[in-house]
Amino acid sequence: AGPATFPWTLPVVAAAAAASLVVSGTMLVGQLGASLGAAAGACLVAGWRLPSVSRGAVPTAAVLLAALLANGVLFAELPVPAALLLAAAPLGAWVPEPLLGRRGGPRRALAIRTALVALAAGSGVAVAVAASPPMDY
Repeated sequence: AGPATFPWTLPVVAAAAAASLVVSGTMLVGQLGASLGAAAGACLVAGWRLPSVSRGAVPTAAVLLAALLANGVLFAELPVPAALLLAAAPLGAWVPEPLLGRRGGPRRALAIRTALVALAAGSGVAVAVAASPPMDY
């Protein structure tokens, strides 16, 4: 169930986007990304108890994340490849079941999908750090 993995991956991607935005020279937008990650994590926790609470979190967080990344590209020094990697990172949650193997069950599939998302998000952060302006204060 690929879409069921999205709530697990949103805090990971939002944290990576926040780090990328901060090193790209926009601390305020990076803080907004961190807030988005915290809210996505809170919705994930609340969704265990009250599933209706987190129902709208994924589309809302996806739109906000795209807006934050666009802001970083247009008004800061976030490289376009880093923004694209971060925006595409949640697609790792859609890896089909046959590619994951049958052993381990749903927890193993969730772990593999989350690791793929974290790898793509980490690559986006690495690109942003490599292209970041000097932080001489």
